[in-house]
Formats: sequence, structure tokens, C-alpha cells
Amino acid sequence: MKQQAEASDPKEHSLSGPYPAEADLALVPPEPLGVALVVPAQQGPRFSPEAQLFIYTSAMWEEFIHEWARTLPYRKVRRFGGANDHGVDIAGFESAAGFGGEWDCFQCKHYANALMPTDAWPEIYKILRYAEAGYYSLPRTYYFMAPRGLGPSLEQMILRPGELKDAFLNVLGEGKVGTPNERAKVAAYAQTVDFSIFQSATPIELLQQHQKSPQHIVRFAVPLPFAPPPELPPSAPAADETNYLEQLFDVYAEKFGTSARTIEALVEHAKAHAHLRSQREYFYCAETFRIFYRDKVPSRTFENLQDQLHEGVKEIHDDDHSTGYDRLQKVLSASQQINLTTNALITVWQARDKKGICHQLANEDRLRWCQ
Repeated sequence: MKQQAEASDPKEHSLSGPYPAEADLALVPPEPLGVALVVPAQQGPRFSPEAQLFIYTSAMWEEFIHEWARTLPYRKVRRFGGANDHGVDIAGFESAAGFGGEWDCFQCKHYANALMPTDAWPEIYKILRYAEAGYYSLPRTYYFMAPRGLGPSLEQMILRPGELKDAFLNVLGEGKVGTPNERAKVAAYAQTVDFSIFQSATPIELLQQHQKSPQHIVRFAVPLPFAPPPELPPSAPAADETNYLEQLFDVYAEKFGTSARTIEALVEHAKAHAHLRSQREYFYCAETFRIFYRDKVPSRTFENLQDQLHEGVKEIHDDDHSTGYDRLQKVLSASQQINLTTNALITVWQARDKKGICHQLANEDRLRWCQ
């Protein structure tokens, strides 16, 4: 993202609006894309997700916190970072007002050791300086995000906001942070601030929440959970079943000579009705599979699985067949023989899911039984 240059005096920004930093919200980054891939068998010792956080670069740590923040119920989450971030690495906004409304600040510090008070003073000074100058409203909560957490001294101060404020004002008075022409204004503003806004999160808490991110299994190479058993199809078909059911009614008309175009009308033909019941169960298996993993893997992962299965059955589907029923049965059989190797979802799909995906493809008119 293109960063805005930092002026020597925040009040001198020429951007429009009551909070100049609102201009930084113009471009919203897209949701993470991509496909979760099968992770090769690990050679040697396996490091826990918490241990992996310790060896990140600063940029990787910011990426992780950005992914984590996107699992929280904000209106939007933005990543800034860099030399001109105005004290904000990542921000979570509660409303379209952005920096002018309620927002939370996440300051990322990937250091070799736990954070000490000397690490915190310049960051507290920076956020108060820009808030006092009107560059943005004071954040509702300001989080120090560090893989090794806070040291005992800073942790104790965070838990005693009054002590944290007094210590910060003493640091200002001693001239250890800021510039002479700014310190007095920041000190006066700090007197009005409730220092309980300053908080932290432990790596364990971060990892627990990050499990809700579709990037979690990609980042930490953890196994996918198995989907729950699918519900039985309802007696009345749902609106999203229309296309593949219409195709099946065409199959039964050609194969059995039935004119039925509804499930109820097909009851009179026992073999066709039993076959339809099985196909609907397959479809609902695939739908349960799709919905369950939708937020657990990157956005294109399931679609990639569909594409690969489609490629695996395409030649058989396009071949000449005596009936649509024959084409359907051979495609379903071929789906069971497909041996994919890359998409992470192959580690958890089952035979019925594969057949159900064939009906999802028919629902999208990518497969057609009666030519």
C-alpha cells in the first residue's frame, strides 16, 4: 500500500476531512486469496505454532497479526506499518468513520526478548502525539503485540493504568522521549487520557483466535478437522437444488420413461426414487463439506478441488454414452478413482463428497447427463 508522507507537525496535513488519516482508508486490501495445499511430510523435529512465531521476521509478524485481526468483528481492518505509519501498524475500525470513530490499534513488536517499559514509551508517545494533534481520534484500545509478550515490569504497569501514566509522565519530564517543543503538549494531553486503553495479548490467546482464520492451516501446517456428519436432505428440495434435480428428472425420463418432474411424483417409480434419494444425499454431503471448510481454508481452495475433480472426469463425461443414466453412473464411478495430490482438502474428503461434487458441477451446468 502506498503510504502517506509524515509531516513534521501533524496539524499541517493538507488532507480533507476532520481526521487526515481517513485518506489512508481509500484503498481496501482484498481478502486473502489462494489455495491450501497438501503439506509434505515433515522431516526432523516439528515446531509448535507458538515456537514458529519466535522465528518470524517483523514483516511476517505483522502479516500474522493482520490475519488475526481479520477474524475479529470489525467493519474493516487495515495494515499500515512502515516508517510513516503514524504509530499504527494495524487498525481495526468499528464503523465507516474510520479514524474518526471507534477503532483499536495493534502495535507489532517482534523483538528477541519480552517488551520492556523502554520499548513502550516511544510508542505511547507517538499515539498520544498524533491523537492530540488531531491526526486521528484516540483509539479505544491500544494493544502491544509481541511474540514473547511483555516483561514483568511492563506487564505490572499495564495492569495498573495509573502507575503506567505516572511513569510515562516522569519519562516525559526527564526528556527521554519526544522533542522539546512537543513534550509539553503531549504531557497535558496525557493527563486527560485513561491509560487503561493500553493492553496486550499473549501468543497463546493470539493463536487460539487465529484458528478462525482461513490462513491458519496454511501458516502452521496443522491438519484439517473432519467435517460433521451431513444432515439428511429435507423432503422438499431447497432452491439451490433446482438445476441438478432437473437433470436427474431428465435422466429418469430417458431411462425409465417416467414423466415425473417432482420428488413426490417420482415416488411411484421405486427404483428411480431410491436412486434420487441417494443422489440428494451425495449433494448434501458435498454442501456440508463446502460450508464447513469455507472459513477454514483460503478462499479458492474448495473451488480448486471442484476444478480438479472436473478435470478428472471430463473425458469420461464427454465420451459417447447410450443414455444419460449411463453417463451419470460412469462419471460417479470415475470420481472415486481420482487421485489428487495437492489440494489440502483431499486429506479430509470421502467417497460420498466426491459424488456430491459431481452434482454440484451439474448444478452449475459444468456437467450434463443427457446430451
